[in-house]
Amino acid sequence: MAPAFPIRGFLGTGATFAADLNLVVQFVMGAALTAGVLLAKRKWYRAHGICQTTVLLLNLLMIGLLMWPTFRQQVKPTLPKVLHRWYFAAPTIHAVLGMTAELLGLYIVVVAPTFFRRICVADMGSGGCQQSSCFG
Repeated sequence: MAPAFPIRGFLGTGATFAADLNLVVQFVMGAALTAGVLLAKRKWYRAHGICQTTVLLLNLLMIGLLMWPTFRQQVKPTLPKVLHRWYFAAPTIHAVLGMTAELLGLYIVVVAPTFFRRICVADMGSGGCQQSSCFG
């Protein structure tokens, strides 16, 4: 089976194209997450939710297309025997923490709109929440 991406990367580090692409996308997602925080600080909650959800789904795509296949190919087959070596322990710890963060993010995406809609509806009567800042 031919690789989906060229073998050589474009950042000049000796990494593969997929690894270089993943690194660049991760930095872009970091900038977008920072922008999402600024949107929330300005009380633009709908834009914040869209921004954060988009980054979460893009990260899920990057995990599925690039990170998980690489982990399965290079790390997982040798895990029981070599977990004591940092070369294998570091990506394993990264994978566990990353999966935990991704699952928590997905949980928030599912729960937050209904949770905040209930809060906004309850607060609208007391003037605490303006319609424009509510979800939905």
